[in-house]
Amino acid sequence: MNYLQAISIFIGVIIIIARAPLLFAPEATLRLTREFVSNRGNIRMLGAFLIFFGLGTAVVAWDSAQLYSLLFLVLGLLMFIVGLMEVLVPAAVQKVAIEVWGMSVKTAQILGALAVLVGMLFLYLGFVVF
Repeated sequence: MNYLQAISIFIGVIIIIARAPLLFAPEATLRLTREFVSNRGNIRMLGAFLIFFGLGTAVVAWDSAQLYSLLFLVLGLLMFIVGLMEVLVPAAVQKVAIEVWGMSVKTAQILGALAVLVGMLFLYLGFVVF
């Protein structure tokens, strides 16, 4: 198993674990998410994780010559930029996150279904393509 496989499988599992509850318990998931983003320390902690994981993903994708490595390079750089924003300006990120997670229950269920499909796509990339 190469690094791109491991990263793809990890991202797919994280997406599914984080967003599948939106399908089955959207009210509770939205409430917990709003509570999480109401604390700037939590936002900074998530940002620190995204900085390191994004850099790692970008470096691994940069060294790979596979076709889908460009997807992971862009994804890694995007995670790095979002992580920097979360660490440097958590107040602005907090305002946006509170607005985004104030969505309706039906919208949350649709978002959960789409996110699970994206997570399954990453699992497919990890197990079959790479």
